[in-house]
Amino acid sequence: MKKNHILSIFYLFIVFSMSAQSRKYTFQRPKMGSPFIIVAYASDSLKLNEAVEKAYQRVDMLNTIFSDYFETSEISLLSKVPANTWQKVSPDLLNMLK
Repeated sequence: MKKNHILSIFYLFIVFSMSAQSRKYTFQRPKMGSPFIIVAYASDSLKLNEAVEKAYQRVDMLNTIFSDYFETSEISLLSKVPANTWQKVSPDLLNMLK
């Protein structure tokens, strides 16, 4: 029997300034086990490439916090802490838990 696989696609939209000279750009990289697509409209492709690179770096950083596939991720380490034990967490994890 075949297992059903759910394809997750993440989209991030970046808009610098919409003008007559703006072009649509699409970037795709595998992130978090799925295609991660950034669609952006910009007239300055150099600034856009910098912004897209920063966005993908942020995705990688968040993955190191929230991935349940990595034993060393912050969420995996937190799940190993005994109940009723205080544990310092990053601001990103704290915001998610709230």
